[in-house]
Amino acid sequence: MKSTRPTEEVLQYIRDYFEYNAETGKIYRYYKWLERFKEVGCIGNIPQPYVQIEILYKKYRVYNVAWFLYYKEWPTEELDHIDRDPSNNKIINLRFATRRQQSRNRDYISRYGRGIYWKRGRYSVRTSI
Repeated sequence: MKSTRPTEEVLQYIRDYFEYNAETGKIYRYYKWLERFKEVGCIGNIPQPYVQIEILYKKYRVYNVAWFLYYKEWPTEELDHIDRDPSNNKIINLRFATRRQQSRNRDYISRYGRGIYWKRGRYSVRTSI
């Protein structure tokens, strides 16, 4: 999902109050009253395991914020998780990818078996050589 670029105010807030650990893929927010950083959690109504962070009353995907904190620039294209695990936000697992590239990165193993899926009231088969 391509993210719209946040305002400069939001980007500065992220720089000031967030830290990113590239080895673990976790993002931490600084809380003044606690005088320490805490790992960010999930907010909002979004399918798991994608996680969002609310920053100045607007929600952002964690992987976009991680990209910004590491590279110091907001992603200009869609980001893809290389290992297909959306909860793995390590920087080595994120890359730019088009929708077409992301669709090739999907795994077609369904509950019926590899390449077999239920479509319009009947089984369909997807094969390739």
